Amino acid sequence: VELRDNTIHPKNGYNLEHLCSLHKLLFENIYPGIAGKIRTINIGKSEEILGSASVGYSLPNDIQAHAKHAIDAFVQS
Repeated sequence: VELRDNTIHPKNGYNLEHLCSLHKLLFENIYPGIAGKIRTINIGKSEEILGSASVGYSLPNDIQAHAKHAIDAFVQS
């Protein structure tokens, strides 16, 4: 995948729109039609390395707030 400068360092700053664009760029060939979109359903995936437990995924209603928190922390680092 070729990452363009404005993809890595967006002109309008880091935000959820930028994160969704980057997600689409990276995963559209793997998850066509859903890559880059905010999830609307709960998900979980059994992970052998975690003793068949799932990684904690944000609930759909929390995704935007959790993304903002993560982006804000990234920008401040």
